[in-house]
Amino acid sequence: MVRSLFNSREMHHEMSSSYADRIAEEVPVEKHSLHGWRWTVEEVVNALIGAGLTIERLREVPYDARQRLPLMVPDGEHNWRIPGDPIPLSFACVARR
Repeated sequence: MVRSLFNSREMHHEMSSSYADRIAEEVPVEKHSLHGWRWTVEEVVNALIGAGLTIERLREVPYDARQRLPLMVPDGEHNWRIPGDPIPLSFACVARR
């Protein structure tokens, strides 16, 4: 494993493109820094509960907006999937106070 999935440390990348490049026309983008954090589903759900929110729905989907792995293939709907038996790659959550 290259990096732990259970390590929500900050990620930093120097970028010269946008996540939207694959679905938009080529538009020059100035080089910029991208900062992000990797969170597990458990960390996100527990943070919502800890903030006093009630989770109404949690949905996992077998696609992602970006090609995160070389083996992923486009699905024709601007998303990327891993061929074969699907595994969750993204999730959405609805919560209320």
